[in-house]
Amino acid sequence: MTSPAKEFNLVDEPWIRVLTPSGTAEVSLQEVFARGAQITGLAGESPTQDVAILRLLLAIAHRAAEGPNSFTEWGENWNNRTNLLVAVDEYLTRHRERFDLRHPSAPFYQVADLHTSKNAMSPVSKLVGDIEAADAIFVHRAEAGLTGLPWAEAARWLVHLQAFDYSGIKSGAVGDPRVKGGRGYPIGTGWGGQLGVVNLVGGNLLETILLNMVVPDSATRITSVTDLPPWERPPLTASEELEMANGPRGVVGAYTWQARRVRLAGDATQCTSVLICNGDKLTPQNRMPIEPMTVWRYSEPQTKKLGYPTYMPRKLSAEKAFWRGLSAALPQRPLDGAKEGTSGGRPPGIIENFQVLRNNYILDWQGAVPLQVTGLEYGPQDAIVVGLLHDQLDLPLAAFGETAEQVASLVDESLNLADAVGMIIGRLAQNLYQAAGGDKETSDKPRDAARARFFAEMGREFHKWLPTITGEDEDESVQWVATVRRTALKIRDELVADVGTQAYKGRQVGDNYVDVGLALAWFGAALKKLVQVEQ
Repeated sequence: MTSPAKEFNLVDEPWIRVLTPSGTAEVSLQEVFARGAQITGLAGESPTQDVAILRLLLAIAHRAAEGPNSFTEWGENWNNRTNLLVAVDEYLTRHRERFDLRHPSAPFYQVADLHTSKNAMSPVSKLVGDIEAADAIFVHRAEAGLTGLPWAEAARWLVHLQAFDYSGIKSGAVGDPRVKGGRGYPIGTGWGGQLGVVNLVGGNLLETILLNMVVPDSATRITSVTDLPPWERPPLTASEELEMANGPRGVVGAYTWQARRVRLAGDATQCTSVLICNGDKLTPQNRMPIEPMTVWRYSEPQTKKLGYPTYMPRKLSAEKAFWRGLSAALPQRPLDGAKEGTSGGRPPGIIENFQVLRNNYILDWQGAVPLQVTGLEYGPQDAIVVGLLHDQLDLPLAAFGETAEQVASLVDESLNLADAVGMIIGRLAQNLYQAAGGDKETSDKPRDAARARFFAEMGREFHKWLPTITGEDEDESVQWVATVRRTALKIRDELVADVGTQAYKGRQVGDNYVDVGLALAWFGAALKKLVQVEQ
């Protein structure tokens, strides 16, 4: 590596940005666990960076605890946290050498002798993110003319890169047989980029780590002997790691998957350049046993292609916010599209884990259950980043108890109602647009804008309503219906207020005459059918 011999060891160098009651700070791996009860949460440059680092911390915790392999063990860790902290400290000390970011032969998350045929390196901005994307989410760094990063920040972005790097052509590493003409051809995004990552949130960072430590299903349990992170395996080379050709052996492997081969270079104070090449490819089909931090959807096309029931991670989309499909993440509820003889989908393993812990009185949790969801949205061929998606919902405790099925049904029905009303809001916007002189062929834009406005308001209402429901009170449904109706009428009035006088005169559109009065009448009739109220 073109860097000083002095180490930068993540075990004891402060590099993880955290939020404390007194503000933000940078802490080392040892500190982040030792002070975890006093740390509110992670506070890096982006939510995706935070969740990538959280998954790294989870891998360390799982390996240090050598489990948990049973719910009893999980409860022991929760009730006696000192034991886990001691185990983590001993584990980090034991493997300290492999956490050196500038190690001469085995640098953390890198390949020491990685190089291209031309010995080319890229600007350090490539480590930060796709700042050239049309919707550049890290553009603030570009504005600073990014020429170097402190090693602490470079470490954060390195962890992020392995989890969320976009696909596309990469530098061709010497020694990688997949390289053609000096180029590494696309193998997909980092593993985190293929997911909509969900995680439970505790009262402090240590609780967050514990809540997301899952007990493996007995039918798919993978022993700690085989589920090893990269720092417990031989140092990587430029080529694919053949031992991992079939994918991760467990959650530790998934959380630390090396999708890229990387080399950082710089001086004593900062990282100034980076080389990013293809690493290990990971396909998403049926990875439920090793990936508990995402919703899994049943895929009919993949099932037909492969010849057996196949599930895919539910990725995030700006077009449809996560809350609108929340019922898929709740226990005891199949996803929409379930086929006879198959499950429509599966909630995240962390949700199922939490349900077992609570129902077996291992975890005495009171109040709502905070759930965060994080992901990147990519453009064509996943070759650019077009958006960052992040949200937090407070799940009702009843979703994990005796009325879990009723809660899931209520949520499902409520979301279906919102979707249906969103459709007629869109049709109203189209009719008003055409009444004002707009072409039918271009009416999709006002339709989509009106629907987006409606769902933005409904999202705020849903976030308030969700933690209050129990599944036992009919008034909960009545309250939601009233909220949907009130919001729909508000958007209706706003849409009408925006149209000009031409829309009141109306005009012939195809076989129909359209004006404001008729558009409102059609809307009112459709809304009445859905919410059963007089207009």
